[in-house]
Amino acid sequence: APPPATTPLWHAAATDRAPAPAAKPARPPEDQAVGRRAQPRSSVDLDQVAREVYARLRERLSQELRRLN
Repeated sequence: APPPATTPLWHAAATDRAPAPAAKPARPPEDQAVGRRAQPRSSVDLDQVAREVYARLRERLSQELRRLN
């Protein structure tokens, strides 16, 4: 049989202590976005972003093809 433990494996909290203060929300409720009340983000020209991404991909592909040949 194992020797008896000298210290308990758990401790009970004191019953005479004050309750913990309520946690504050991360943001005030009026700032939280709910459903369609979310603030619109700054408009981004998705066509321009797509053109830039395509140009970078095309350049990388041409570099890779030159490297392989």
